[in-house]
Parts: sequence; structure tokens; C-alpha cells
Amino acid sequence: PTHFWNHVIQAFQSEHPHLADSLRSLGFPATLSAFDAFIKLLVKNRVEQKKLILVFDDFGVINNEKIKTFFRMLVDMELEKLSVVLISSELTSTDSIAFLSSKRFLVLAKDLRFTRDETAELYRMYQLSLESDELDNVEMHTEGWALALHLLVQQRNRAPNTSLLDDIAITHMFE
Repeated sequence: PTHFWNHVIQAFQSEHPHLADSLRSLGFPATLSAFDAFIKLLVKNRVEQKKLILVFDDFGVINNEKIKTFFRMLVDMELEKLSVVLISSELTSTDSIAFLSSKRFLVLAKDLRFTRDETAELYRMYQLSLESDELDNVEMHTEGWALALHLLVQQRNRAPNTSLLDDIAITHMFE
């Protein structure tokens, strides 16, 4: 939990240095009383009562039970002007289901990717017409990710008389 907590403190440091200092003093809230102190610090330090959105990436790789408990309690708080966003590349266990309720929803990586039809429409908007086999190749190599689709269009604009995937080396780093 210490490594995780240091990242939380670091995230607060630039925008809320006083809160970061208080969180550093508090330490990781491993007990109910420490968690209560953490929530009180959040509420007390909200700048001008603006909404606070806490975003935590790579949630799916967390396997420490204390950190999972921290997130369960944080999500269950449902405090006014506090939103918690948990980003995960995949739903890794049934533990994650506990975070879902009528006030929560789940967005998975597949929900963010372009479908084959959406990709074809996107390229029509770019005034590019793709043959079926070319669309298959684009889909296979980009997996529908918007940035990859856009980069292919940029490459095509630099070399308009080439196939969309000509001279492109695509490496999937995280498979």
C-alpha cells in the first residue's frame, strides 16, 4: 500500500500541495478510523467546493487486499461533489463486480474501440474509401483504436498513392 499511497500523494502534489502534505502525514488509510480521516481531509480541502474527480488507472492490476478494500470504501461513500473513476484494461475478477450498482457503470476497452462499420464511416469522413480486404487489415492492425486509425490517415495523407498499411510497421506491445 505504501507504493500506491505515494502515487496518490504525488498526484495531489501539483494542484493541492496542502492536501498532499496532509495525506503524507496520514499514511495509507488501512483502518476505518484512518479512512474516515482521509475522507474528512478530502471534504475539508476541496478547493472552492468544486467537484473533485479522482481517476485511478490500471485498476485491474491491483491485487493487494488492503488497496481493494480502500477502493470499495471510497466508491461506497457516494459523497456529494466527489466522483471516482476506476480505469482498467479488463474486468479481471468478480471483485470488480462489487463496484457496480445502479449509480455506477462499467466502460470496457471494447466500448472505446471503433467497430468495423464505424471505421469505414470514419474513413469516408476523411474521404477515403476502403476495400473490404483493406478494411480487414486496418481492423486487424489497429483493433479499432481511434489514435491508430487517425495515424494511418495521417500517413496516407503524406503518401496519397499508397495503400493504407504500406510501409507501416505495427507492433502490439502489450499483448
